[in-house]
Amino acid sequence: MRLQYCHIPDGNFGDDLNPWLWPRVAPELFDSDASVEFLGIGTILANTYRPGIKRIVFGSGAGYKRPPVVDANWQIYCVRGPRTAAMLNVDRSLAITDSAALVAALPWDGCKKRFDVSYMPHHYSAALGDWRSVCDRAGLNYIDPSAPVETTIECIRQSKLLITEALHGAVVADALRVPWIAVRAYGHILPLKWHDWCESLGMAYRPTRLPSLWQTP
Repeated sequence: MRLQYCHIPDGNFGDDLNPWLWPRVAPELFDSDASVEFLGIGTILANTYRPGIKRIVFGSGAGYKRPPVVDANWQIYCVRGPRTAAMLNVDRSLAITDSAALVAALPWDGCKKRFDVSYMPHHYSAALGDWRSVCDRAGLNYIDPSAPVETTIECIRQSKLLITEALHGAVVADALRVPWIAVRAYGHILPLKWHDWCESLGMAYRPTRLPSLWQTP
């Protein structure tokens, strides 16, 4: 079975969790067999996949594109939340949560809290404004959403509080019991996927609105 996920050339924490997490929690599942695809973390359920291939869904979400028609080739164990379940017309009992929550199943050593507050933008947002400088001036630790997965997770674990525009910053923080606050600084943030995940856990998505930053020549 082959792992299928969104590849962002410059890196994106949520997507990059896939090749980092799944070999750690279920290494026996994956090989080079392209006749079966495994869809895990990300808003990746869409009608753009080639037909006739068996697809296993475990915690994925829909929202960016039209959802797929679920037929006999789709085996859905669980999806990110109730909104994805409704879009796919599958039973709501399959709306478990985002599968990035499985980071909690890994063996983590204790860590010292180094940062009072950390800020993590969406990976698109990080390229639009100099958020690192703003964080430095505000006394916040900046978490680069394109950094290596282990670096990002350690920064989250070492934070007393995470302020995040990135959904998977919140998912991982929540799984590792780090308090978090959702914010939104740009229009490209997709509220649907946040609502989907939050509703899977009985929470409401009410982001604090931040001013947008834009790079100047």
